Amino acid sequence: MGGRKREIIFCNKMGIMIERYFILPKDFGFTKFLKTFESKAPKNYIYTSEINYIIDYLYNWIYDVHFKGIWIAGGTGTGKTTLMKIFFEVIKELNIEFCFGEDNNEVHYKLYPKMTSEKEINNYFAKCGEIPQRRSLFIDDVGNDCKKVNYFGNDSLVISDIIYNRYDKLETKQYLFITSNYPLNHPIIKEMYGERTQSRLLAMCEYLELKKTNFRNM
Repeated sequence: MGGRKREIIFCNKMGIMIERYFILPKDFGFTKFLKTFESKAPKNYIYTSEINYIIDYLYNWIYDVHFKGIWIAGGTGTGKTTLMKIFFEVIKELNIEFCFGEDNNEVHYKLYPKMTSEKEINNYFAKCGEIPQRRSLFIDDVGNDCKKVNYFGNDSLVISDIIYNRYDKLETKQYLFITSNYPLNHPIIKEMYGERTQSRLLAMCEYLELKKTNFRNM
């Protein structure tokens, strides 16, 4: 297997030492990553200095085995959702997997996440009272539909419930990817979801931001 960079931790819940790593193609490198990214991007995709920086960051996120998810912020039209969609298509194309385990008892998971939105998550909870449990989850536009949702008399701020649930499973890693119009440390995130949720998100996610170009005005 190529590109296996490992981290060994003590997993309190299992009471054992476990190893975590990504399984990458044998010829994985930045050139292959960039060519795959370009093949998945729209033909008219614009590579600004910000976009190029984040592409480089995303490559290193994989290659150096970052065991946090990603929160990417930017105003309307900055291309954050498109960028993440392309990134996940690259992950799918290269068949990148996440592995954890101990000794010969290892478990492999696809890193390719299910994409949803805060509105879809709220609607799903209102129908069945459940939150997503996928190991890799991509939530688009967090902060755009913040509200308590009722299911048979039980109110839930669903995004906060998801964060609490996944935070408790950090040792075995449930990857969380988020786009939002708001920076992760913005007071409005604290106001909408509470200080505990914001604090957990800061622990769970690497932070990236697109500040400049509004592609919808071009």
